[in-house]
Amino acid sequence: MLAPHAGSPKPGARRLRHAIRAVADLTRNHMHKSAWKFLLLVLALSWPAIYHGHAAMFPDTAAYVTGGQVVFEEAQNRLSDMVSSGQDPAASDSDGQVSARNSVSGKSIRSITYSAFAFALHGPEKLLLGAIFVQAALTAGVIMIMLGVVGGRPLHLPGFIAVTATIAVLTSAPWYASFALPDIFAATGIASIALLAWYHNRLSWLAIAFLVLVGAFSIMVHNSHVPILLSVWLFAAFLKAIAPVVRSKAALKRVLLPVGLAGCGLAAGLAATSMLNYVGLGQAGVFAKHVPLPLARSLEDGPARWHLEATCPVYRYAICDVYDEMPETISEFLWNADTKVTTLASPDELRRIREEEPVILARATRDYPLETVGLFIAHSVSQLGQFGLTEIDFGRRLERLESGRFVLERAEQSRSKMLRTVAEFVQASIVILTLIFLAWRFARHRKFDTDARFTLTITVGLVVNAIICGALSAPVDRYQGRVIWLLPLIGFLFAWKDWQNRSKITSI
Repeated sequence: MLAPHAGSPKPGARRLRHAIRAVADLTRNHMHKSAWKFLLLVLALSWPAIYHGHAAMFPDTAAYVTGGQVVFEEAQNRLSDMVSSGQDPAASDSDGQVSARNSVSGKSIRSITYSAFAFALHGPEKLLLGAIFVQAALTAGVIMIMLGVVGGRPLHLPGFIAVTATIAVLTSAPWYASFALPDIFAATGIASIALLAWYHNRLSWLAIAFLVLVGAFSIMVHNSHVPILLSVWLFAAFLKAIAPVVRSKAALKRVLLPVGLAGCGLAAGLAATSMLNYVGLGQAGVFAKHVPLPLARSLEDGPARWHLEATCPVYRYAICDVYDEMPETISEFLWNADTKVTTLASPDELRRIREEEPVILARATRDYPLETVGLFIAHSVSQLGQFGLTEIDFGRRLERLESGRFVLERAEQSRSKMLRTVAEFVQASIVILTLIFLAWRFARHRKFDTDARFTLTITVGLVVNAIICGALSAPVDRYQGRVIWLLPLIGFLFAWKDWQNRSKITSI
């Protein structure tokens, strides 16, 4: 037998090299297929914006973009001052306020994160398609992870196309992904927490990192997401804590790891929000310079207004110095150009109104407990049943005034009015059918397994969303419509899993 050439690799090295090449080829092929699926899902989630040539817009859209512009300018000025003089960013303005060009960004701001996001991606033609594609991409990533771990065996391309078409046609997901507001991220945040809590052992580290980042971003983009996502996380942690598997240190680690991962994402998002508010607004805190919406809700409902009318001479609230007669509607207090609080109040008065808001609400609840609780429940229940597409309007376009402020203008009659009406009916029907299917499925299985815990966590997120938005703001279609699409999605995934299980039994 001839001896191997001195320069030839040893058999073990050759086998290792062939194994590495095989793994690389397999990974490359898998990534190639996944990339096509991901792109297809992104297009399906953004089809309303692609069809109309621009994002759906709401009056708040212009406020976000304007606020983002001012935040970028202010942050640049503050950082320049810090670099040149070592000055504290909060002290760069004598009154600690943003030197903005309008009241929305100067005296209050909804979310510094989404404002910067919307301004950075609004595009030269102000179509906001860049923001929509990013929203669709993040949502698509979460959905692909759900398809991979919740639905059993991976879907082949024909099955994936069918699922994508189902999401695009039968759910509200593409409509809210195409909406230039942070609404879609309420759903992605809820889903990311639930996936990390209940399917972490089926996730790759790349998927875990993605879900943690999505959770962090989701909690940053809107103030209402903070209590919603924290409530979902606490509920998931509670279910983990009472699970029967927690009987050993190893089992305890299996509980703490997923809950800790989800919690780290939320904590990082809250810390980043506070830091951005400090740099961009000169005031640290998650809710810095927030819009006093809960106070506005209680003024319209009555308890806060009745309390203020009876006790203004006693407590001398700042709002009493701004209004001789208390506003009777949310619009009058927050949005009407002539009567809104950001127009009439000075920066110091507005700061005091924010500080006194929880005190006023607590005392109003004490004085009128039955009315407060009754309205709270009524608004929450009303919000649970409202999940249409009424506020998604493609007939508005973003324009920039000479002053630099962005506004919305009616550019055309929306081409999707009839399409939207049909979609609302179809989606409402699908939601009802999904609820019936899920109730039948879990009643038939009669076991509180991982699928049941995952579904319950998602459901708690939907209920908390209705409570936070409906009771503390106002019951409107978009608040529940932004998250309701999660139910049909998990209903389809469980139906797909059950069909696979039946196919296995039949083949045996």
